[in-house]
Amino acid sequence: MSIFSRGAVLINEDIKKLATEHDLISPFDGNLLKGASYDLRLGREFSTAGHHEELGNGTLSCKLEPGQFILLTSHECLKLPKNVVGHAGLISKWAQSGLISLFSPQIDPGFEGLIIVPLFNGGNAPISLRQGEPMFTVEFVSTTSYVATGWAESNSPLRGIPSAVDVQLGRPNFSAISEEIHDLQRSVAALEARFSGFTAGTNQRYVVSSTKAIWITLLVAALTLVVAILTLFDPQISLSI
Repeated sequence: MSIFSRGAVLINEDIKKLATEHDLISPFDGNLLKGASYDLRLGREFSTAGHHEELGNGTLSCKLEPGQFILLTSHECLKLPKNVVGHAGLISKWAQSGLISLFSPQIDPGFEGLIIVPLFNGGNAPISLRQGEPMFTVEFVSTTSYVATGWAESNSPLRGIPSAVDVQLGRPNFSAISEEIHDLQRSVAALEARFSGFTAGTNQRYVVSSTKAIWITLLVAALTLVVAILTLFDPQISLSI
């Protein structure tokens, strides 16, 4: 194996060399090799709501509903040297469709097997998945030195979703959330009605008070006028209000 620059992202030629000479990626397809990464395809096995199933060859057989979780596997097996780490993520077109990857972004040195990725459909439409479609992309980075213990030395190679994993990744119960939202909406509507009634009552009291003030003003004006007229005839007459 050639010595790569420490801490450097491996370019396509480095990835190809490791794949063909050291089984970094198996099976390897040059069409999936990018400038500094490699696209992994969707494997056959998946698990959702605690049920393990398989995708059919090239058939549309897995649909991920909005709000649904799923465990997927890669089609390719990886076999990382003890001085290389992998960084994996969703291909952008899937992320743009609303899929969210819950996978740890780092693949440890010495890892061996399929990568198993939990996904969540955070969009508002179902997403159909087909076996063999490019799904994940991985870049490889050389470490500063070889690790003392590689991943495979303390773990069995991952050949599929472990049967012991009871993954309850079904869709969340949105009905309860929806009911809570409706209750909140009803509470807000009730508060708005009470506020409107208070405002209306205040306006009504304001109108009534204004009417009383007008009548009092008119009465005072009338009395003032009467006093003024009487004063014309008898200057001794006065009225204090």
